[in-house]
Amino acid sequence: MPTSVASRAALLSLAAASALTLADAPAHATATTPALPATLSTALSATVQQTTAHSGSQPASHETVAGPAAKRAKWYNIRHDSHSPTKSWVTRLWERPRGARVMQIRARCWGGDTPMTVTLQYHQGGRGWRKAKAGRWDCNGAYGTVRIHNAGHKYYRAVFQLNRRHTIEYWAQYYQ
Repeated sequence: MPTSVASRAALLSLAAASALTLADAPAHATATTPALPATLSTALSATVQQTTAHSGSQPASHETVAGPAAKRAKWYNIRHDSHSPTKSWVTRLWERPRGARVMQIRARCWGGDTPMTVTLQYHQGGRGWRKAKAGRWDCNGAYGTVRIHNAGHKYYRAVFQLNRRHTIEYWAQYYQ
């Protein structure tokens, strides 16, 4: 049964009033159901009638109680950069944020006469840089994406390679 703010407040105030007016039973008394005071029973029945009258219709917007909204997962930018026309580019490394397991590189280039290869790399201790994933798409201004779903290393970087000199723009992002 849907309840409004007013009916919830009435029920809480009635419960508090009944807790204050009812005395504790002595230890030798038998367990019985206590009778409600007359004012409490009439107020309670009025509240029940009010809530059942609203049960068939949607509650008004001012009657609903909104709780704290959960934080929505979304893409966050770690880095955004661009480079003047070049054939290859190795970005500076960045740290994976704590708790971020999905990472991606979104990149684009212009010119339309050559494909671009993007490699997402991770640093593996003393063994150097290893390829996590790579992607290849045309330099036509459209975004391409290289995404990994189980990122677990601390440091990452991107490597861009083209056959001809073009401007490169990229975003390093994580999802959390």
